[in-house]
Amino acid sequence: MHFRPMLRQQPSHTALMIGVVMGNENVRESQLIAREHIENWLCVARVDNDCLPTLAQEPDVVILESWNLNDVEHARIVEEPLRMSNPGLEAWLQSPQGRYVMTWEQGMIDNAVADVFGYNALQLGLPQCKLLAQNRIPLRQTVAEAGDADVRCDFRQIPFAAHSIDLIVMPHVIEFHDDPHQILREVERVLIPEGMLVVSGFNPISIWGLRQRVAGRRVQFPWNGIYLSALRLKDWLQLLGFEVDRATFGCYAPPFERVGWLRRWQFMEAVGSRWWAFAGGVYLLCAVKRVHGMRLILPGWKHARPTRKGLSIVSQKEGELHEQ
Repeated sequence: MHFRPMLRQQPSHTALMIGVVMGNENVRESQLIAREHIENWLCVARVDNDCLPTLAQEPDVVILESWNLNDVEHARIVEEPLRMSNPGLEAWLQSPQGRYVMTWEQGMIDNAVADVFGYNALQLGLPQCKLLAQNRIPLRQTVAEAGDADVRCDFRQIPFAAHSIDLIVMPHVIEFHDDPHQILREVERVLIPEGMLVVSGFNPISIWGLRQRVAGRRVQFPWNGIYLSALRLKDWLQLLGFEVDRATFGCYAPPFERVGWLRRWQFMEAVGSRWWAFAGGVYLLCAVKRVHGMRLILPGWKHARPTRKGLSIVSQKEGELHEQ
């Protein structure tokens, strides 16, 4: 859909813009449209061969599709996701601390999703890591609010139909978002019954959580979030109808920034998983969406048939009286 400027009219409100990135073998769209340009655009081209502009009557949601880098009008998609993204995430993923965490999560998620089957799978967040690589679902998409992802959108309004996704992997999303409840509601909406959700997060009851509280919510990732315990997240998911398995904890070494110190404290992995398993720096939760079936209770319309009267033997005395 192409946006064209129109100066004669202005919309009374700004439509929700959802950017869907489409690519081919030659180019890949990765830029964003500025919001201040979109607010004054009211014409949307029809999806046909004529490409004639059609007036948009204040739509609630507009899907932006782009694949041509020469298309200047699709150079950028909504500036807000960039402001909502985590500063310092790229640098942290390349640091020894980030590689230490993501190596553990990659192995645990690979084991969790290896035998999950279906038609559609989504990874919400961290498009830099391919967490669905070991899954066998044919259509696997990466969804993010910014960055090089298959679909760019706001996690509070995921642009997928209800009951259409078989598997969702959500690494470190809810503790770094202002509205985690709405994100979980959207995840529950798009998952099919018996669909699977895999969530990873930082554990506040750990050395990593203590470091986050001492740091005073620094600007840089991963200390700028609000860590949620596995028990609280489990309660939220159960309220939405999920059946949650027991959480798996890992990364018991302190959050050192150098490789040497992380290697020296590697013994904490075996000791921590045995003696204080709940105090791992990172946890992984697997949940299944349960939908209870409906059982019809019908009224008892069928009446019992009356019993037939049986033949009785006439006694000799009764027979004599009858003859008289």
